[in-house]
This record gives sequence, structure tokens and C-alpha cells, in this order.
Amino acid sequence: MVRYHPSIWKRRSHEAPGKVDRTWLPRIIFQSAKRCARKAVPTAVLSRLGSHMGEDALSLHPYPHQKPIEPLPPTPLVHPKRWRSLPKSFVKPEMPKIDPARIAIAQPGYAGVPPADVRDGWYFMGYKPLGLYQKLYVDPPKPALNGLGMYNVLMKDLGLVSSATHVFGVYLRMPGWLVRDPVWRQVRTGFRCRRPVLLYPTHSAIWAAHCSRLPPMPPAETRPLKSFRRATDTTQPAWCLRLPIVQVPLPYPPKFFVLMMFVYTHLKCVFIAHLLPCAANSKPMPEDGKVGDECYWTMVHNIAAEYKDMPTVLRLAKNVFGTYQNMCALGMVDDKAWEALNIAWRMVLDVMEILDARQSSESSA
Repeated sequence: MVRYHPSIWKRRSHEAPGKVDRTWLPRIIFQSAKRCARKAVPTAVLSRLGSHMGEDALSLHPYPHQKPIEPLPPTPLVHPKRWRSLPKSFVKPEMPKIDPARIAIAQPGYAGVPPADVRDGWYFMGYKPLGLYQKLYVDPPKPALNGLGMYNVLMKDLGLVSSATHVFGVYLRMPGWLVRDPVWRQVRTGFRCRRPVLLYPTHSAIWAAHCSRLPPMPPAETRPLKSFRRATDTTQPAWCLRLPIVQVPLPYPPKFFVLMMFVYTHLKCVFIAHLLPCAANSKPMPEDGKVGDECYWTMVHNIAAEYKDMPTVLRLAKNVFGTYQNMCALGMVDDKAWEALNIAWRMVLDVMEILDARQSSESSA
């Protein structure tokens, strides 16, 4: 019996479509669909995204809006019985110094301005963070984003006023032991490299003033605006901006927006509120607040009342620890950010102390 070869049947179907056996045609289509499903995600769509502005950008991008990210990860940081093995605080590692030339490359208007002045005065400039614009699934991210280069971003009034200079493509950094494995590269590249890429329109100058380990950033280019409106759309038109893409591989991409809120506002209360969301904490922590004061313990008890079990609090601790990893990877030099991070981490540890004491009293009773 002759072995069935679906590729031969597929080639014959294109050469002589009139001679295809109708009983085999459904099987041919099924086998072809299985082969396509086993392939890596193609990047042909990404090449369209970096195409000329004459294309209809509304067909490629939705209107920009804040897309929510899950507030808690699916798994806890450690096992609930091992929570006392967690560190008491985070130590700021040795960071390279900020290069003022990188700030000038990102935004030429800040040439000659000290990085500390850029950090302190950015809040008074009135720029607002735009949040998550788009989420792509790319396989693999680095060469695909290199080939893309520019990205079309549709913005309305608020986005145009913010005047973003770059688009940060944030994705999960692949561990080194996986990259160095030749068997993994040859056999499983198409499946293990597929990662989501979070696109954030932002101002690279403020990031260059805060972070000393940012990847290379192309110079900010002024591109002409172009208005797009669908024929059936009665709202105000959107404007298309072509912004250069900066690849930002991070150990924990879901909490990149927390750092973005801090670099734009330079406020510890905003950093802690986004890192430890709690509906009862309507009053933010003062900027001069410290561990142990009245406002601190009020927030701790509110968090303990909302997150009632230890596994949920350990999932919250994973967000704080992931932010610590991101700050080390980006080279965050601002001491104010590290102080806010340690306050948030201490809050999580105190919440675990309260829950552990509550469980012990319930078990003894």
C-alpha cells in the first residue's frame, strides 16, 4: 500500500484542480490546516504596521484606550509556608551613572540639563502617561521589532498634547540558559519564543533621566501628522503618528506601568497605590510618610481586610518583587523610587504577619 503524502496531494491540487478526488479533498484541507497551526506565528502583519503612512491606519490599529492588565499574577511568589524566608528589604545595587548625552538624543531640548533637574521638573511640564496602547504576539520579539523600526500610533486630543517621542515594546526577557541551549533553539524555537509585546507610547527623555541601563534608543524624529476617519465614524478624527520603537526586555513586564506612573509623577504615593491596589485606601500615603506611622498602619490593615488569605497576599508580593527586578534591569537610580518600593514591600510583610497571627488564633481556638 502506498503511503499517503499530503504535501504531494496539495501540490497536485494546485496543478490540476479539476482532477482532484473529492473524497480526499476534506482530508487535504485538514492536513494543510494542521501544518499551518504547527508553524510559528508569522510576522507579516508586523511588516504592514511599519508600512507607509498612506495606508489606512484605522484598519491596522484600534483607537487607543487603556487595556486592563490582571492586577494579580496567577501564581504566588513562594509557598505560603515559606513566606518567612522572604527578605526584609531590597538593597539598591550598584548602578551606572546617567549619561546626559542619552537624554539629549532622546529629546534635544534637554541638552545640557542635569538629569536630576529633568527628574524633578518633569511633573510640572504637564505630560501625562498614555498607558498601554496595543498588545501583540510576536515570534520572536527581538528580530521582529528590529525589522519593524517604526510604529503607527493613532491618537486624539490627549495623546497629541502629550507628544510622545517613542514607543516602548515591553516583553519578557528570555532566560540565558534557554537561549544557549542548541537543542531548544533548533527544535522548540517556534513555540518557546512566542511572547506578548506590550506597546507603550512614552517620552524616552524622562526614562533616560531615571534609568542607566536602558537599551539603545533611536533619535526622536518629527513626522507629519495625518488625520484618519472612517466613513461611518461621526466622532472626532484620530491622528496618526509614526514613532520609533525601543525594545525593552524585562523580567516582569506586567508591572512596567507602575514604573511609568512614578517617572511621570515622581510621587511615592502614586507608586505605592498602583503597586498595592486597595479599594479602602482612598487617602494616599503622604510623601513624607514612613514605615510605622498612623497612615502606614491604616493602609496595612485595609490591605489585610481586602486580601484575606495568604496565597492572595503572596501573589501581591510577586508584583512587588517583579517591580524590584524591573528596577534592577532598567538601572533605576532615583532613591525616591527605592524608598517607595521598600515601603510597599514592608507593607506586604506586615500584612502577612497579621494574616499569620489571625490563622494561628483561629487554629488554637
